[in-house]
Amino acid sequence: MMGCVSSILGVFSKFMRTNMEGEMKSKRIIGIAVTFILFALALIMIIGVDTNWGKTTVKKLTLSSADGDVISALLYKPKSATAENPAPVVMYAHGGNDMLEQGSSYAVELARRGYVVISWDYTGAHNSDIATGTSETAPSKTAGAPTMGAETVYNTLKTYNFVDKSKIVAMGHSMGGQYTMAFSINNQEAVNLQVNLGMNFYGSAKNQDHNFNFVCIIGDAALPSPWNIGLTMRTSVGKRLFSSRVMARVKMPMAVSLGGVEE
Repeated sequence: MMGCVSSILGVFSKFMRTNMEGEMKSKRIIGIAVTFILFALALIMIIGVDTNWGKTTVKKLTLSSADGDVISALLYKPKSATAENPAPVVMYAHGGNDMLEQGSSYAVELARRGYVVISWDYTGAHNSDIATGTSETAPSKTAGAPTMGAETVYNTLKTYNFVDKSKIVAMGHSMGGQYTMAFSINNQEAVNLQVNLGMNFYGSAKNQDHNFNFVCIIGDAALPSPWNIGLTMRTSVGKRLFSSRVMARVKMPMAVSLGGVEE
């Protein structure tokens, strides 16, 4: 009798173990499947946002300076920019100790609004070479700062037939703003608008004239600058400020100072 009970209990215990193992295996499979689905959705979201859901082409560029040094860059080209319909172009330089990807918020938003954008790792930063010559690192007497790859980017965009070369915007955050400001001072006949983000460098004391439109955007120090510019560009003021139609009509320097989020 005891042997029969023992056999029954053994069969029941084996059944329970098999059932539990099956449930655990099913849960693992479901967990892995959910993880892969979430990963795929996140990847789709990242690619979708970066490319404006297929309306912007993002291309990696490997440029060469006059000294033969590599300048790593990304080109954001909206599909609306064509040889028949050339678009304004923004040259964007990141801030100190950053890399070009740090400016993706600006580039994505500008491309979404119809601008061609070239963002680059300035000379010696991230994937760009440390300078072996002085073509991009020697500051001019008037500018008071080097261009750190801006001249190379400019020479590249001049070859694009989908760019409106009468509407070139030089834009930089913090230290990158110094470099693009230096480029604008050195190329005043080419630059339509200089945008300084979170910095107030205006060239050397010898520079008494800015023959281009100028905007200085200074945001809340408690927020990362991409959030500030994103908030600004979503306001009616920001939309008007960054529209190509208004840009063509600006005739004097401007300063825009943003307050906190509440404002």
